[in-house]
Amino acid sequence: MIAQHCYERRTAIAIPRVGLMRSDTPTLPMGVVYQPMLYVVAQGAKQALLGDTIVEYAAGQYVLVSVDLPITGAVTQASPDAPYLALSLQLDPAVLADMLLTLPTAAQADAASIGFAVGYESPSQFSREYPRMYGQPPLRDAARLRTQGPLVEV
Repeated sequence: MIAQHCYERRTAIAIPRVGLMRSDTPTLPMGVVYQPMLYVVAQGAKQALLGDTIVEYAAGQYVLVSVDLPITGAVTQASPDAPYLALSLQLDPAVLADMLLTLPTAAQADAASIGFAVGYESPSQFSREYPRMYGQPPLRDAARLRTQGPLVEV
């Protein structure tokens, strides 16, 4: 499916937040910021440098990114006969947090455990950024969700 619909390096399709990637040749390392997403490699291989850590992923493997993540990445395995092919699904952290807050165990969960679950490194980081992004503290949203139900994404 990816090979049939992806003729350029990156192709947006009619499905919201889904993207297709293709490369017919290995690429030079390039700095990018991965936004929250699920990234699935269908064919070929890629290498990402995150700080001092090298992560390699190939056909049948995936990467799950829960926060903005600056990396240096390069396609390492690709040819015209067997191009690098991948699919990405961008994730909305607000929707993920909403889902976590409405899980049955969320009633007992505190803001720190929810923050860790959606990819924050510390409770203070989550507590600082959540109100800045969503206008109120996470526990206030949790209380609202318990009484009013989850937000509906359109």
